[in-house]
Amino acid sequence: MKKPKFPQLQTLALLPAGEVEFLFSQLQPVRLKSGEFLMKPGDDANRFFLVQSGLLKSYLFNDEGNSVVKSFSQAGEIAIDYHGFLKQTPASIWIEALEDCEVLARPAQLSGILYARSPLWLRVDLEVLQYFVLKLSQRETDLLTMNAAENYDKVATEYASVLESIPKKDLASFLGITPESFSRLMRSRRDGSA
Repeated sequence: MKKPKFPQLQTLALLPAGEVEFLFSQLQPVRLKSGEFLMKPGDDANRFFLVQSGLLKSYLFNDEGNSVVKSFSQAGEIAIDYHGFLKQTPASIWIEALEDCEVLARPAQLSGILYARSPLWLRVDLEVLQYFVLKLSQRETDLLTMNAAENYDKVATEYASVLESIPKKDLASFLGITPESFSRLMRSRRDGSA
């Protein structure tokens, strides 16, 4: 099995090789074609997914029936319905492949087994939690303090290798603007006025 690289999980480097090998032996490989769903509302949310390749989007629907993109997950990142995972409730979001994907699923019940093997696994899980808290906090700050053009520039940099795979309507949703406003933003960039 190809071992994924997750730079945000620095504690993995502190674990003995046997522990890391044990983790990889417990992960469940999942392959998705573009357009397939990794998770839908009502599914069991008791696992998270380490993205090895491809691109996923996590989203939900608002009261008007419009999809609202919460996040994108590319290679080296994690896709999860954190609320469902932590509360052990059914999923409340959709996770869909925007490209063909390979992910490794980590079931929630694996945590207890890992903690019994080494207390360092608790640090790994705390790093995962910290990663998401910081990512969500930064996204909130960006939406509150940056305009759409600045937010787009940041997204374009962060997702440069997969940007062309993200539908424009999903980029608009992620930026918190309408598809029409997104089109105007892109037109102004092409015309050199932004």
